[in-house]
Amino acid sequence: MDDLSKFLETHKNIAKIFSKEWFESELQKPPETMHVLAKQFTFEDTSHDNSISCHLFDHLEEYLETLEVEIREKGSISRKLTTSKDYPDTIGQIEICCFFKKLGFNVELEPKVPDSEKISDIKISKEESTAYIEVKTLRERPGRIIQKSGPIIISELNFHPKPTIIDKIKDKSQQLSKNHAGIIVICQDDSIPQMSHIEYPFREIAHEIPIVSGLMLYYHSYGPNGCFKILRLICNPFATNSIPTHFLEIFLSEGVDVTTCKYDDFSE
Repeated sequence: MDDLSKFLETHKNIAKIFSKEWFESELQKPPETMHVLAKQFTFEDTSHDNSISCHLFDHLEEYLETLEVEIREKGSISRKLTTSKDYPDTIGQIEICCFFKKLGFNVELEPKVPDSEKISDIKISKEESTAYIEVKTLRERPGRIIQKSGPIIISELNFHPKPTIIDKIKDKSQQLSKNHAGIIVICQDDSIPQMSHIEYPFREIAHEIPIVSGLMLYYHSYGPNGCFKILRLICNPFATNSIPTHFLEIFLSEGVDVTTCKYDDFSE
């Protein structure tokens, strides 16, 4: 990586939240508690490490620029981004918010849910229709290492158990609105290449959570040829509030794989 001062000069939106003093303070911490952004400056200066770090920082700079107004209106977002513990879920939240904004939706971070004490992660609106979004970042569970060669590590996949997935979905459903469409977005770690271990548990419990209009699986990965994304939306036929048709049309036009399941598909 470039030296810190040069980096902050070329990443002005990051510098507004993560100051030089903040980075220097984080770099004094042990690796196990150091913020993931600061860790990028501790890696060996190889083309592999640099490409990963640049990918991470370039996207963060993009998100912060796109959501400059929305983040400024919610001071808690900046605080969470600078906290090592809160960063993974918060960066997922602003990445998804940025995604919806680029689709042409009006967006709000951490909106109050009407007629309740709830605060959701994101509100999207368009043409007098509204949906509330809850975001959960699902991180990799370490598996047994099969092969290691330099920076390349190959290990067995170790998916989250089905009860864990169900608990996470039900927990996030608690923050959705009873009177508007609600979507739970699962952001998958870039080392988790399969979605079925999340989709199938949702199908099993869909009838229990009618407050959830749909589950969106968001997979963002980076490889030798750049980054790519896979997005899949599974609509809940038991939903009290369906996702507005024009929302679905926008999702489809932008490459989201939208699945409308029959009732039988959700039964045992």
